[in-house]
Amino acid sequence: MTRCCAHILNLVVKDGLSEIASVIGEVREAVKYINHSEARRQSFSEVADKQNVKDRRLLIDCPTRWNSTYKMLSLALKFKDVIPEYALDETHFKHVPRYQDWENVEKVCKILKVFKMCTNIISGSHYPTANLYLIEVYKVKETLDEASESEDDFIRKMVKKMKEKFDKYWGECHLLMAIASVLDPRFKKWLIGQAYPILYTPVEAANNIKSVEDALDRIYKEYLEAHDALVREAATRGSEFSGGGTTTKSNENTSHGSGWDAYMQFVKNVDMEKPRESELKMYYHEGIYKVQGGMETFSALDWWNVHKFKYPVLSKMATDVLAVPVSTVASEATFSAGGRVIDPYRSNLAPETVEMLICGGDWIRQHYGLKSKTKVCFENLKNL
Repeated sequence: MTRCCAHILNLVVKDGLSEIASVIGEVREAVKYINHSEARRQSFSEVADKQNVKDRRLLIDCPTRWNSTYKMLSLALKFKDVIPEYALDETHFKHVPRYQDWENVEKVCKILKVFKMCTNIISGSHYPTANLYLIEVYKVKETLDEASESEDDFIRKMVKKMKEKFDKYWGECHLLMAIASVLDPRFKKWLIGQAYPILYTPVEAANNIKSVEDALDRIYKEYLEAHDALVREAATRGSEFSGGGTTTKSNENTSHGSGWDAYMQFVKNVDMEKPRESELKMYYHEGIYKVQGGMETFSALDWWNVHKFKYPVLSKMATDVLAVPVSTVASEATFSAGGRVIDPYRSNLAPETVEMLICGGDWIRQHYGLKSKTKVCFENLKNL
């Protein structure tokens, strides 16, 4: 069993933000005051125009969701010169962050940006395969280590609790994430060799890398045994179906059969032969797969599907490992009815019809490579 990565990152960030609650609270109160009425927002926009600030909105956060707090802080940073000017004309506006507070907010946002990017990938619903996680966890650890050595007391204080929480959950070797990263042809063994010395001490890193290699060998042997058993079973069924020893008929088919029949018999015999070198070693010896474009242009499952004839055993193992979820959907998102409420005009649809509509929409979005709730999606639907 493995813990939910997104949930752990959430706990890590919350521990860090608890150390700077006063700074966040000051910015939050300022945003609350400005957004309290349309008149205040209009007055604030006029001051922003004089300062040549194009953005004119401030967002209040939900205190229980750190990503909304990050969004509030990052937007407020754009108005750090506007808010003091606005306060000159507002006698009741008392919550004006100091210059040092804005500097601290900027430092916090640089760290939170890494966590937000990591969380967006880990909690994604369109391609949540297990090979995506180790490289993100490694980046978070690297960011925390650099921040912990900062000369700024404010940053060191904030990061201290975050590192403690991170080390608590990632103090042990997470085999699933490591094995999945090795089975990503873009990484192979490079990523664990790069990430483990950052995540662990030198001795622990060497031991954990050895544990990952041993686990891969052990799992591959299990899949190889299962594959050989299926091949033997298929061969037995084939001999029974052909008549079990009717040599004359077999020879007759061989001599008078088509060239295609002879070729298929050759392919069957070759497939039953064990390769001289294991597929896992062949996979290691080949160079890493170089991707043209960004991360979103590559699918590890598609790569293994293309190479399943070259690696019949390893491809089955890889697809099973990559499909294991390392992150779960938040419970509040699972049970939230927002956006899925059926109004009275549609409540008389049969359950089968609703299911077909939902599945059909999902298949169409997948076919066109679209995300939910996009204008392009509806335009394509109209053209069908």
